Amino acid sequence: MTNSENLNDILENERSALLNAEYEKLEDILREKESYFDHAMADPLRLIEMQGASEKIKRNSALLDAALSGLRAAADVIAYNRSNRSTITVYDHVGSKTCLSTSSAQSFEKKA
Repeated sequence: MTNSENLNDILENERSALLNAEYEKLEDILREKESYFDHAMADPLRLIEMQGASEKIKRNSALLDAALSGLRAAADVIAYNRSNRSTITVYDHVGSKTCLSTSSAQSFEKKA
């Protein structure tokens, strides 16, 4: 297996992990890439071989950006849903917004 094929394998594994949401694999793949690039710095011929993989590197970078964006959006939705469990937002007749806490510390008293 040539060095370029090794890099191509690493990049294909990274692509597969990103497309299949197997994010737990990315840490090991990162270590493989770092090791590959560390060795490549010592061998100028490997650097030339890496130029052929630049499109795959760009592609995986775009996939990683998209995955991070999706994860951030999911985290925002979860945070929003959590905050909605503890507060209720109501609007009065003129459109003024009021947030009411739904915590158990607050109680309402009935008056006759």
